[in-house]
Amino acid sequence: MRGRLENLFAMKTILTLFLALFVASVPAKAQQDADRETMPDSPESVARLDSLVASAMNIEDYKLALSLRTRQVDMLGRLNGTADSAYVSTYATLAPLHYRAGDLASAIAVADSAAAMYAARVDSTDARYAFIVDNLGFYQASAEQYEAAEANARKALAVYEKFYRNDNDMAVILLHAAEACAGNGHAADAVAFELRAMNIIRQLYGEHSSNYTDEAEYLEAYYRLAGDDAKADELRSRVARLKAEAADGVMDIPSPAYVNTAERARWFNLQAAACATFLLRTAPADVERTNVCAFLWAWVAKSPDVNVTVGTVVAKAAQTPHGEMLMMAYAAAVIKDALSRKDPTMTDEDYAEAAVQMVDYYNRNKDYFGKNEVMEDYAKLVRKGDFKKMFIEQGREDDKKEHMQIK
Repeated sequence: MRGRLENLFAMKTILTLFLALFVASVPAKAQQDADRETMPDSPESVARLDSLVASAMNIEDYKLALSLRTRQVDMLGRLNGTADSAYVSTYATLAPLHYRAGDLASAIAVADSAAAMYAARVDSTDARYAFIVDNLGFYQASAEQYEAAEANARKALAVYEKFYRNDNDMAVILLHAAEACAGNGHAADAVAFELRAMNIIRQLYGEHSSNYTDEAEYLEAYYRLAGDDAKADELRSRVARLKAEAADGVMDIPSPAYVNTAERARWFNLQAAACATFLLRTAPADVERTNVCAFLWAWVAKSPDVNVTVGTVVAKAAQTPHGEMLMMAYAAAVIKDALSRKDPTMTDEDYAEAAVQMVDYYNRNKDYFGKNEVMEDYAKLVRKGDFKKMFIEQGREDDKKEHMQIK
């Protein structure tokens, strides 16, 4: 049974987006001590418990996380009342923790109660309500309660469709609907929902991604359930080709529109590194026939994992004919370096090396750039071994002024 797709690498979990907490873990003993800690009812204690829950989840101690979350929910009830939206929303997060702790019956009961409570006290038309109901259907399908699971999957879909978002969450709701329908014997509906979900996944991650090819195995099963072995066989052949191409390094470039948050940018780190390598190795005219540059600029603008700082030296190059591709080469070099080291912090020497790669890119592609006096001067300095020194000295001058950081 599949859960909510959390990232590009097909890490599948039933936690809804408001449970996607990424924090540093703390030792289990410290967590257990915190569990016994006496806390007064206060907003500060609520925040403290939230942090402890996140840390427990990070070390995959879901029973501890459930105990701490239960304390937090009870405290919110005493502070704000059980009709408060913060109480209801936090109560709903108990269901995934019950599931993770191995208590499927409690996960179903809590999710069912949370859905009713949220609809009555908060809103039965917002996205979070759709996620709660979707998770309820997921747990019911896990328990082979397929009729109830299909009903709730369809309810969640009806709510979320009104937002016209072909995003990751829509794909997950559709995947759950497909599975519930298949379990309930509605093969044609399972195929239809799975096809819709896979179309979204293809747009988000590309058809060569494991997200897409993994889901194709479910679609093949649904085709066979529907008695359409010909389509199932055709799909199996196509997926084998896609996997072989992916193994050879073929990948799909995400649409820049999907790289609109720091979290999503991090999903696409592997693509960003691959695109940066492709750009530095490929003739500019061939790069321009792809959306590599648009994707990389969108990614750089949101990524917390890279800082592309532009000073006078690179800015002068960018102002020459086809300077946008020189700027792109510099950015690609910075991206490769930062991602390979898994550290966005770069020294003056690191940025200078990226600028050298920009000059090398110019030298390899003079038929595209034409003769460029600025770049020719830079090339001479590189040959003499003086370019990095000049770059760093100019950078220090820039630091006394305002320079540009692409973010």
